[in-house]
Amino acid sequence: MQDATTATHARLVKELVKAGKYNWQAFGGGDGTGPGVTKHGCVDFMHRWCSPEMQKAPMMMAAGEGDHMNQTVAAFLIARPPIGFLGYGWESDDKNWNDIFLLQAGTPKGLCKEESPGVFSREWSNGKAELDCNQWTAALPFPSLRM
Repeated sequence: MQDATTATHARLVKELVKAGKYNWQAFGGGDGTGPGVTKHGCVDFMHRWCSPEMQKAPMMMAAGEGDHMNQTVAAFLIARPPIGFLGYGWESDDKNWNDIFLLQAGTPKGLCKEESPGVFSREWSNGKAELDCNQWTAALPFPSLRM
């Protein structure tokens, strides 16, 4: 019975994703979601999530904290599929609030590009997100961040 239930759940999640839908509680249920970007795993993370087939998979990234917030947000915007979440879990964590969450990216104008080895970018209607995995730096020149 457990095997049948697990198989049914996996089919349901697959069909939800195929229909462009998702259920928050399904994360981790065989849908390919995983941890966020790190300094040492940046290139591998970006290569995986920048693959066009990953645009069909849901993404859930931990928002990160402190000095690495820009890199996390840049990676999210560059690789984000149509079903993508960035945050601290479904109960949130307001103590980690950062005004970067006010960024208004708009809509994507294309997919991820690897500008040069280890340097990734993506155009959005309101700006361009850039992530240099080699230097572990990010640029988010969006007007909504200029306060």
